[in-house]
Amino acid sequence: MWHGDVMREHSLAWTALVVAACGTHGGPAATGGDKVVPATEKAEVPPSAPVPTSTTPPNQTPNVSTVAGRSAKVEAPHGGSIATLAITPDGASVLSVDELGGVRLWPTLDGTTEPRIVDLPSPRQISITQDPKGFLIAMLDEVGYLVLTVVDKDGVRISRATPPSEPAFKGLAMSPTGPIAWRADQIVMRFKADGTVAEQLGTEAGQRIMAITTTGDKAVAVIESGTDRLTRRARWLTLGPKLAWGGWINAGDDVGRLLAVSPSGKRLAI
Repeated sequence: MWHGDVMREHSLAWTALVVAACGTHGGPAATGGDKVVPATEKAEVPPSAPVPTSTTPPNQTPNVSTVAGRSAKVEAPHGGSIATLAITPDGASVLSVDELGGVRLWPTLDGTTEPRIVDLPSPRQISITQDPKGFLIAMLDEVGYLVLTVVDKDGVRISRATPPSEPAFKGLAMSPTGPIAWRADQIVMRFKADGTVAEQLGTEAGQRIMAITTTGDKAVAVIESGTDRLTRRARWLTLGPKLAWGGWINAGDDVGRLLAVSPSGKRLAI
């Protein structure tokens, strides 16, 4: 649940989205157990060994292709209830996925444009950001396969890149500097639109990434650690100019997988 200035910061963009999506029904909302805690960057990191960065070279070249096919926009509403939404970092455009796997691009949220069909397979997780050619869409399928697709403002596919997905990717988030994803071996990677790895960063020994959410040039990661007693704590992750772990956030030892950070970075909703 958002409170105070966070509600005011987001109400306008989400009100426009609801109006644009009128006539469809979203998936079930998360309920129960929500709490809001102040996020602070002043928490000290417990003494530990230096954070290792991955020495694994990006030794495989991503498969990049330009796709010949549909060359004109197709406007159509969803064929089923909307199940997933992804919003650009500036809050101006949205990608929606319905329960049948149909993907729609909403280039604007002011009611002046209809949703455009985007030819993509049904995703497990999806995100979107602006691109000089239109939009960059990052998606994960059910087996952890990562696909990066550039589309124009009509949703027509321009190119597609498929970075090597061994080991499989476990999660995905979008930042102003590009998509970030983390693999089963607990390596966080930031990608360029052509599928090449811009940067990568490893976790500390015994830690597992459960979720990452972004705001501006920073992100918050939920880190699980321990054996007999598992803890899930929130930690800052700096996205630019280089990936780097920051301080722990005083949000308790049982942080959930669903979280969001206000644009100011001063409030965390769990």
